[in-house]
Amino acid sequence: MQNFGHTFRDNAAVLYGALRRTPWWPHAKLVVLTPDGLGMQPFDYELYQSLSNHTVETWADFSSRLGPAAAAAPPVRPAWPGGPALPASYEGPDQRCFSHMFVCTSGLSLPLLPAYSYGQHVVRYYRDHGWRLQPPAELAQLPADKAAAATAGERVLRVVFQKRAPGHPGRAVLNLQELLQRCNAWRFKLGTGTGGGARWTRAHCVEVEFADLQSGMAAAQAADIVVGMHGANQANGWLMRPGGAIIELQAFEFERVPEHLQHPERNMMDPATRVQWYVIMACDPEASLPGSNELAGRGRRVDWVKARSMRVRWDALEAALRTAASTAGDMAAYRRLWQQGRWWWHMLPGEQLRHGGPDRSATCPGMRL
Repeated sequence: MQNFGHTFRDNAAVLYGALRRTPWWPHAKLVVLTPDGLGMQPFDYELYQSLSNHTVETWADFSSRLGPAAAAAPPVRPAWPGGPALPASYEGPDQRCFSHMFVCTSGLSLPLLPAYSYGQHVVRYYRDHGWRLQPPAELAQLPADKAAAATAGERVLRVVFQKRAPGHPGRAVLNLQELLQRCNAWRFKLGTGTGGGARWTRAHCVEVEFADLQSGMAAAQAADIVVGMHGANQANGWLMRPGGAIIELQAFEFERVPEHLQHPERNMMDPATRVQWYVIMACDPEASLPGSNELAGRGRRVDWVKARSMRVRWDALEAALRTAASTAGDMAAYRRLWQQGRWWWHMLPGEQLRHGGPDRSATCPGMRL
């Protein structure tokens, strides 16, 4: 409950998949059992609340006795400050006095993982409850040259680089400013346009911090492509508009940890997914910088690679951007790339770049798990 990505993908999305297959979803109240009765993070409440028509509570709050004043409590209230005002239960007011609890241990259908479908449900839920998803200032208005290009019929892709939170150690893109500059100067011909000719494509590339669910949702909805280091923020990719693409960056030796292809593989577990997931994996030790724990020799070695920062070559990023742009939101085309193993790249030493291939257990050349 301290990690947005795991709450989103491993808990809330799975529960969404189970609930939507039951006739009693509209009646369900969600009560979350937390360690030692601890309160949840704001994003926990927000993600779980989208699954219930009644206020979400921790088990500690739900099981506490209510005083006489509870009878005079309003029939609806927000589960957290600023949250939607909802009834406490299907029956109406709080009902906390119980002597038995019945536990259902069978009959629930747990799907593989409808992460994308759940993400789209979250967007609809909060739009229906009045959240205004204003694009971040960096994306709200195109620069004059890009606006003129769009008016002239050129396609302008909105590319968002995920900004790490201030003070967050590690997992930085070391040459981000270089990539932003080259991305904004990027212009190429792709596909067929008016009269059968190739259509020019440009990109408007900015760095945006996904500070919370609302700002992350707004940025994801405004972006065509999101680029970022592997981490919890990657779950925002499932909040993108249909046809969006996310490019995940992985530092040297990241395939040593089980999570190395977790996001793209779980994305494909949802047959309804309309988000394309691409990966650039650093296979050059010179492309990564150790984190503080690795430099000090502290902690588990398997965790060191998660905190490494990374230098991304433009040719690798341009290959991923061009591939994402070429599919134009066509999931059938992406699924063909998936089968061929042309959705991920090994960024090798010496300016070499090659596709990861159809064997998803493949590692960088010379790497042994």
